[in-house]
Amino acid sequence: MRKNHKNYFKIIGMIVMFVNISGCGEATLVPPDFGNYYDSDSGDSDTNPFNFSDTDADKDSVSDTYSDTDSETEIDSSSESDSNAGTGSDVATHDLFDIMEGGYVYAGDWAGFVWSSPGEVPGSSIAPADFSLLTGDETQLCVSGSLAKNDNAVGMLGLNVNQSTLGGTGSESTWTPSAENSGVYVDITKNKDTVVRLQLKGADGTEWCTELSDGVNNIPWSSLVTNCWEAGGAEYNKEPLSQVVLLVPGGKLVAVSFDFCLNEFYPIDGAIDTDPDTGSDTGVDTGSDTGVDTVDTGVDTVDTGVDTVDTGVDSDTTVHALFDIMVGGYVYAGDWSGYAWTGTETPSLGSTITPADYSLYTGDETALCASGSVAKDAGYGGTAMIGFNLNQAEGATAIGTVTPAKSGVYVDVTNKTAAALRVQIQASDGGTNAAHRWCANITNGTQTIPYTSFNTECWVGGNGKAYDNTPLAAAMIIVPGSNSAAIPFNFCLNALYEK
Repeated sequence: MRKNHKNYFKIIGMIVMFVNISGCGEATLVPPDFGNYYDSDSGDSDTNPFNFSDTDADKDSVSDTYSDTDSETEIDSSSESDSNAGTGSDVATHDLFDIMEGGYVYAGDWAGFVWSSPGEVPGSSIAPADFSLLTGDETQLCVSGSLAKNDNAVGMLGLNVNQSTLGGTGSESTWTPSAENSGVYVDITKNKDTVVRLQLKGADGTEWCTELSDGVNNIPWSSLVTNCWEAGGAEYNKEPLSQVVLLVPGGKLVAVSFDFCLNEFYPIDGAIDTDPDTGSDTGVDTGSDTGVDTVDTGVDTVDTGVDTVDTGVDSDTTVHALFDIMVGGYVYAGDWSGYAWTGTETPSLGSTITPADYSLYTGDETALCASGSVAKDAGYGGTAMIGFNLNQAEGATAIGTVTPAKSGVYVDVTNKTAAALRVQIQASDGGTNAAHRWCANITNGTQTIPYTSFNTECWVGGNGKAYDNTPLAAAMIIVPGSNSAAIPFNFCLNALYEK
């Protein structure tokens, strides 16, 4: 098992609760609260990532030692005159997104040095620490790393939008959208399913953001708001900007690992002409030889103010096992993935389950295990379960759905008691809608359950409806209760995935 997935959650105060009516798990899923995936406290001044002058306490261990004085004066010894005349001078042109040597980037109407930062929360990391080693042949800007468990943790890949190529203090200015600029074009590749936001930083420090999807995003200005992780933010209204940032937010309960690449971003409907060849070559030169040789500018490689550090973070290219448990209880289960959890009925009838969650899992585990007791109830209301979400990104609170693409479900359980076990699949509203949860009885060991065997009432005497390929949000193993006695249980889920 890989241990570099540092994401986990812990449900505070109460576990995910479910109710079982007539022996089937009536489940009310209460997603964990990860807090705001963004530094939302107004007292935090994250100034370090946004300036190329060092604000941290450490000093650059290497300073520029070259005065770079020209040792000779070059004089043009020839009085060359052009044998033909010409109509134009050679002016460098750039693609809409053009990465230069040393990390200077042309991005439509924007131009400046790119940078990366793990924020100011100890324990967070990002690689590379800067882009000073770029050769100019690159077509993407990629970063990866891990954020500590903290609401204020952030990982950032940013661009100074109006900066001279010399860099250094005083080289940065602001950029204001024109009347023609309608928004921002962003193309990213997410190598991990983490939240990535586009954030604009104003000249006065105000920040506007919006969440990005994997691939191409056309973001109108009106979609960028302050406090974009909650309702009520103020829209961006073409205020002057100093930086544009791709930001991965952290969370107080989960260490977030990230890995993404910026393929392109720039203002939509900018003034930059992407096709510089606007005319034909007339074959006529317009002037004589100026007699000026190429001049040594005396400018050494710019110190961007970012210290290079070894983050110790490798890009995760893991191919996961069919059932792979990660740090904090995040599970890869074939084509499914999401956080695992435990639960009992709600309101409680006295059933118990241990552990309360899987937040302490290290990633070495090969099974999800639980034990406890299902309370006796005249209406068969007691239940206990191990489950996981089927479409949830690491570090995210949102729980999506999946539509089955195969014929059934493979289950492997180790049952250490005589308690009956069932496998249950359910839609997003399955916790409260009995018509949107389907179960099937299982035995100890391995088995493949066809989707056609799932029913809303899978117990003896049940008269439910067969599963109808409704998109699913969660899968679980449940212990149904009894009306005559409490049911002790102790079992492990070794594997559960589509097959």
